[in-house]
Amino acid sequence: MCGRYTNATTWAEVHAAATPLPMIEPEAPPGIELNIAPTALAWVLRPDAEGVLRAARLRWGLVPAWSETSSTKFSSFNARVESVAEKPVFRGAFRTRRCLVPASGWYEWREEAGRKVPHLFEPAAGGALLFAGLWERWQRGDAAVESFTILTCDARGQVAEVHDRMPVLVAHEQARHWLDLSLLEAEAFALSLQTPVLKVERGRAPPASPRRSRSAPLPEQPGLF
Repeated sequence: MCGRYTNATTWAEVHAAATPLPMIEPEAPPGIELNIAPTALAWVLRPDAEGVLRAARLRWGLVPAWSETSSTKFSSFNARVESVAEKPVFRGAFRTRRCLVPASGWYEWREEAGRKVPHLFEPAAGGALLFAGLWERWQRGDAAVESFTILTCDARGQVAEVHDRMPVLVAHEQARHWLDLSLLEAEAFALSLQTPVLKVERGRAPPASPRRSRSAPLPEQPGLF
């Protein structure tokens, strides 16, 4: 599960991680967001008709186009690679609407001595991470919501010591392959990826949100539709 992440990257770092994909960098900087949680607006990169990446702010927690309401289900903020092609909430976006989610790190929690301890994972070399994602547009009349989800796979390496899932990390040619809609085997794709060298900070909690405290992990979700 990936229920909290950070983004303190620059567009130059994001573009470097996405190379060789072409990208139009927005004039405004991406800002510093150290506690991105489900239902928040966050940056995603979507290819246009020519394959050029363009940045947009979407709501985290995918709302399928067929949903009766625009409310976000907490269980739709992650999509498992093992089932993303079949789950009704995700399969349409998997076939036609893929994206990249820039980040500088993400949080996982592990129970230690009866309490949940946060662990922050970041690239050891610095720069940007790119999560494999899907996006969707929901519209009823004049009301419209664009939203996204982050794909997860079995955790590897040091991440597996803390949690059993992790976001699907892509970069460079891997990012290009993910956006290629002819790629239909998400699980096999995730297994082929090499996890970058990560550093981990144990005990570093995300800062509290002005609206409500976000320093505690979200409850585990048993299923994703």
